Amino acid sequence: MLFNGLLAAGLLARCTAAEPVGEEAPVRLPVPSEWLGTERTEAFGVYAGSHKLGWIWKRARREQRGAGSVYVIRKETYFRAKAAGRTSVESTTDLRRFGSAPPYPFLGSTLTQKTGAYLREVTIERGASGYTATITEAKRTRTRELGDWDYTLADETTLEVWCGRPRARGDRLTVRGYDVSALESDRLGYEVAATNAQRVAGSGLAAYECALSSRSQGRMGRAWFDERGRLLRMQVAGMIELRRQPLSLAVKLGEPVDLYTVNQIPVDRALGEPWAIRELTVELQGPGAGTLADGPNQAVVARQGDDVVRVRIERTATRPWPAAEPEIRAALAEDAEHPIRHPDVVALLEKAIGDAATPSEKTARLVPFVHDYIRPGRPDRALSVLDIIRTRTGDCSEHSALFTTLARAAGIPARKAAGLMYFGDAAQRFGQHAWTEVALDGQWVPVDPAQGRAHISATHIRLHWEGQDLGDRLMLTAGFRMKILSVQR
Repeated sequence: MLFNGLLAAGLLARCTAAEPVGEEAPVRLPVPSEWLGTERTEAFGVYAGSHKLGWIWKRARREQRGAGSVYVIRKETYFRAKAAGRTSVESTTDLRRFGSAPPYPFLGSTLTQKTGAYLREVTIERGASGYTATITEAKRTRTRELGDWDYTLADETTLEVWCGRPRARGDRLTVRGYDVSALESDRLGYEVAATNAQRVAGSGLAAYECALSSRSQGRMGRAWFDERGRLLRMQVAGMIELRRQPLSLAVKLGEPVDLYTVNQIPVDRALGEPWAIRELTVELQGPGAGTLADGPNQAVVARQGDDVVRVRIERTATRPWPAAEPEIRAALAEDAEHPIRHPDVVALLEKAIGDAATPSEKTARLVPFVHDYIRPGRPDRALSVLDIIRTRTGDCSEHSALFTTLARAAGIPARKAAGLMYFGDAAQRFGQHAWTEVALDGQWVPVDPAQGRAHISATHIRLHWEGQDLGDRLMLTAGFRMKILSVQR
């Protein structure tokens, strides 16, 4: 589940700028002719801190097809980890075809995603009136008309061409991108943050350091390139890292990491019943902990650099947390993750809210409904909302996803949130958890459908939320330490 989330968050996007991409016109540099006649490959190991999660491999070459030829870019990813003692393997193959002569138009693609016995395939074909996508998953097939796209091979190669030329600090670039899985376009931007040569361990000598963002994800992280424009290393949200490696090294994995365990944080004393705590103040120490932000029921009281933060959490908010108009619009939107007009969603919503009239009444009915609807379980892959409705199985992530979609379908602004929660005195540790924030009377109010609660406890520490810039999100807590400063009941 973690891997699909990271992929959806843009882990495999190429790289981008210090500030979120605006309306700058995208650049399309000519494709070097010598690239078209050679096979070009690269590989990366994917890490979370010191833990290796998987690898990425890419090959680009001209291939003969019938009487003519096409230019094919093939990307493969492989991730492996444990969750609650069970090993999960996810693999993806992304095959994109382009014309082999100028303007090198996008001809189509095939994306295959496999997790255990689950298989999802997205095929895009170019026709006379535009592109058509065929999506097959869970043995069901549907099609979607995409219209025409302005997307060519040059959009795939412009970054490397641009970084392969002399650059100065502050230089910026915007290019087109496309997420074949979500069937959504994007803008990727780049800004040179430093030009001093520095050694990237195991990857080579970097000529440029770039800050990274995209129009869809905002600020994302950092990337390092050599003087030929090749990506050497990329950090996303300060946690996930790609390292350029020979293929033989990139694919070499050790024992799978139990992400459920390594992201838990022990504490030095028992806290008692979490829902009886009125206010909790803690100190969190770890890479990127200083990015923790204020939020509903949560206030940062002190920071020490980038890696230490003190935060106070309240069971009942003592100050309002207004929902801004752009946040409300985003939290009502329908997208691939929130199919609010799908007949299955609409039908389930009617069962959930009945004759409830106001947003508060609808929320009060949705919380226990979603809690009871989903049976506890740990899926071995990321489930779509339609999967959740069909299987009725999941953990806190599935509760949050379904609740958020149903709330939006009911006209209630809602967004997913995630962070840490106290797991009780038997475990005496905090672990990762997901919940939802809804806008009621113009204020963000957190609810926890997985716990069946229309509020959160004072042990819910929000690390990130839907709509936050990816680079500002604190997603992984492996190796973190926590000190309990005060507990009020």
